[in-house]
Amino acid sequence: MNKTFKTHLFNKGYLVHEHAAEPGEAFATVVALEDKLGIKVTKGQELATQDMVKFVSQILGINVPKAFYRGFPQSVLTLSLDELLVDQLLHYVLSYGLGVDEAGHSVFEQYEERRPFRENWEPKPFQIVDQEEAQALLAAQIDSVLATSRPLSEEEYGFVLQFVRTYDYVPSGVPSKDLATKLLLDTRDLRFGRFLQLSDAIRLADEMNHRAFAAAQDETSIARARVSAQRKAAVSCLRADGIAVETRKEWQDNVRHISLRNQDRKLLAALIDSFFADEGGRGRNIRACYEKKRAWCGLLHHIHWKPQNEAAQDFARRMRTKGNESVWSAFDALMRDGKTVDAAALLVREKGDGALIRNLDYLLSLCKPEEVDGVIALLGTRNRLLLLQLYMRYALDNGESQGARDFAFVRHNKVVHHKETPEECAHRQSYVSDEVRESAFQAVVRKLEEAYHGSLGKVWIGPEMDRIALPTREASSQSGYGTLPTGSRLPILAGKKVRAFTYWEKVKDIDLSCVLVDEWGAKLETFYWGNMSRQQSDAITFSGDQVNGYHGGSEYYDVDIDAFRQKYPRGRFLVFTDNVYNAKHFSKLACRAGYMLRDVDDVGQVFEPKTVRTSFAITCESTQAYLFALDLKERELIWLNMALDSTAAVSVDAPFDWLVRYLKPTQVMSMDRFFRMLATQVVSDPAEADVIVSQTVEPAEGQELIRGEDAERIMELMQ
Repeated sequence: MNKTFKTHLFNKGYLVHEHAAEPGEAFATVVALEDKLGIKVTKGQELATQDMVKFVSQILGINVPKAFYRGFPQSVLTLSLDELLVDQLLHYVLSYGLGVDEAGHSVFEQYEERRPFRENWEPKPFQIVDQEEAQALLAAQIDSVLATSRPLSEEEYGFVLQFVRTYDYVPSGVPSKDLATKLLLDTRDLRFGRFLQLSDAIRLADEMNHRAFAAAQDETSIARARVSAQRKAAVSCLRADGIAVETRKEWQDNVRHISLRNQDRKLLAALIDSFFADEGGRGRNIRACYEKKRAWCGLLHHIHWKPQNEAAQDFARRMRTKGNESVWSAFDALMRDGKTVDAAALLVREKGDGALIRNLDYLLSLCKPEEVDGVIALLGTRNRLLLLQLYMRYALDNGESQGARDFAFVRHNKVVHHKETPEECAHRQSYVSDEVRESAFQAVVRKLEEAYHGSLGKVWIGPEMDRIALPTREASSQSGYGTLPTGSRLPILAGKKVRAFTYWEKVKDIDLSCVLVDEWGAKLETFYWGNMSRQQSDAITFSGDQVNGYHGGSEYYDVDIDAFRQKYPRGRFLVFTDNVYNAKHFSKLACRAGYMLRDVDDVGQVFEPKTVRTSFAITCESTQAYLFALDLKERELIWLNMALDSTAAVSVDAPFDWLVRYLKPTQVMSMDRFFRMLATQVVSDPAEADVIVSQTVEPAEGQELIRGEDAERIMELMQ
């Protein structure tokens, strides 16, 4: 079976049986999986084969490069601050100055014998399925993915694309325009064009532009604009304050700024022609095209489009002559006349619920309190996901400051963060009063309960699901073993230390860093390559800045939560980030990250697979990714797993206050609360349930099991 499919199923707790086992092989494999890798096979033990050990080892990382310090962390704590600093500077000279590309170690560190691994560890339950069962699981997950209009992450999309190509699969419907656009572009199969409208040709051109720009950008020039490698060595213990770092010019999504390939022009022309091929005008909403009339003029000229019939000629003439019949022109006219509810009704009628939600703040800012219910009432209950996202947005944004606002949205599978400038604040017209916001929130709550109630039968919900978030913002996430939706929380038992790790190939330097923030996201302390030579302590220990890791580098942090809270009592969250220093995107190299829970630091190997709680590949088209955060007060790990649209050389210099909203989603909507809305009845005995929602309980025959990592099924229910 294709490795993409096997990896996808592994991330869901399945191993795939591909060939007959030799006598005794199944038993030996099951023992090895549990003893060496912490994988406990709960079903299908007789199907185990030795190749599964190698496959799991590659995913969890059995051959991880050594850290900068060999005896990490105890040997690090015994070094003086001066020794740490000299070690670091010498390491930079060897790597950047002399070009040494071998694993470097401390010149002061004494060899330390590590005791054999004897810690308590929790085995990870897995099932082994044959290829027929595996294909059935894949097909069910594909159907669930395609049922949602939510944008997919790069990993999810890769899984869908591989399935489409392998089985020549074209679904009956694809509600997500982003997904249909990408599938059309990657397969060049116009059958996916039937899921789009004429106005979506601009969306296709935008995706082509983005890919062409990503392929053509000069990473070398970006790297030169950053702090040089030599400067990094010179200021290893200083913050890079005042150092100007140029960034690339923001990409403007306009077809006139790039020369498309001839095959892309042909695909765009064929798509546009398909909308004029029949008299019925399938998807030919010309009024929607007026919204980007200027872009249409440039696009039609750029692809040398020639209308094939009278309807097509009429469309080209409308796009190239003066006049605007767009929905937005009529919408603005109604808003100027104070007809807010009528303007909202126009958006829903012409552009759907999504357009109303995207412009809701603007509408509410001009609403009288008695008009709020009228605007919210226009939202239908068909697209439940939009209602859920609106509910969470209002619940997490507790009122709106008249000062500068923070915006975070996903574009091209990366989180884009923007803080309002003073000029934008001065000209802002969409301030929503607390009274109007609360009225709108209550109306959304009523709509949400109406939309979801009774969708499932009898449901039993495990108590741990109250800390698992819903997959509402996963388009920027990486997938992998042990990953959960952004905002999910996992307990860290007393006595356990957290080891955050990253390791890589095909690039010289990746930096694992962390930032301590307070309850509101204000930065208190930073821990990164530039200051860890004087920050080492029993509370937090760094493995050393591994800068010569082209053929294999790794970095670690050990955090003792109790000691850390005592040393930094004002801190609430410790946020971990991964950053490519020399401007390469993660997609161009091999990098994994995750965390382990350890009882004792200096037993076993530095990287002990049995203690790995997650290990995932970072594959985003970016240089920076947020991994997870530690809630020091609650002793919980919070999933972030977000790719950031960034070219920063040092990730700790970025603002972190806007991240707080992603640390608290389970306070307003968790898996527990969501499935209580869906259930016809919540039962107290799992044996009575039609659906079991749990991370630990196994279902009986005929019962459906839904876990936190079953994002595809959850998205289907959310939709």
